[in-house]
Amino acid sequence: MLTSIRCVAIAAIATLATSQVALAAIHFEGFEDPGWAPGGASWNNFSGGSIQRVASGGGIAGVASASGSAHAEIYDLQVGADVFGDPSLGARSPYTQFGGYSSSFGSGFTASLAVYLDPAAWTDGQGFDYSVAVNNQSGVHLRDFIFHVGKDGGDLKVNASNNTDLAFNAFKLNTENAGDFSTVTGPGWYSLEHAFYNVGGFLTVDFNLLDAGGTLLHSITRTTSDSIATTVGGNRYGYMAYNNIEGLAIDNTSLSANGGVIPEATAAVVWVGLSLVGGLRFRQRGSVKTA
Repeated sequence: MLTSIRCVAIAAIATLATSQVALAAIHFEGFEDPGWAPGGASWNNFSGGSIQRVASGGGIAGVASASGSAHAEIYDLQVGADVFGDPSLGARSPYTQFGGYSSSFGSGFTASLAVYLDPAAWTDGQGFDYSVAVNNQSGVHLRDFIFHVGKDGGDLKVNASNNTDLAFNAFKLNTENAGDFSTVTGPGWYSLEHAFYNVGGFLTVDFNLLDAGGTLLHSITRTTSDSIATTVGGNRYGYMAYNNIEGLAIDNTSLSANGGVIPEATAAVVWVGLSLVGGLRFRQRGSVKTA
């Protein structure tokens, strides 16, 4: 009997895995085209800074690209006024349209951006806010989902929320999600991933931090009261709401349909299956907060 249960569990897990990883690519930008320049439906300059393509190992940061022979850097940071009227370096820096804005949610989508993080090279007060926004079904901006990345107290921390000050904010780094931040301890490429999916008819978003090999390091989940059926549309921008790291290196901007991670409800089913076939332990993925 146990053998039969194991076979059923394995089959179920295989089906779930296949359905979750079969993503439909909507947009990808790896900066490999030698003629790449900002503009159009990809990355654009904004008032707080500019973006340029650089060869692997070149540019201000001098780092090897996350993949391929090129990546991009954000540079020429400008001091602007944030929403509270205080000057902020790099406020309203470059943004991407992920190939174009959408008013259709479909079965969900996942946005990902590779960023080079180096705790030793940053000082306290340095960092950036990176937002991915969702539209409503009329194609109008609905809500932002923002990674907060910055160095405070000697540590490079990653947290998330739905708001930005367009400037460094240590309070958000340390206290959002009941203090459930991640600490980056070594230099390298990391992916900031936003996974948008449907739970019980409402928009839910995972903020996932992954290392260069794709291993999930930390995850924070935020739920909303936004109805998938009547309110939520598709992607809007990916946006450096502020960035005070001159030469911040980015690579491999992507948007894919059908999500990119196993949502919590599905993960619970997988956990049951794994417990049947081998007693494997499912790692808790992070805090749940209401936007």
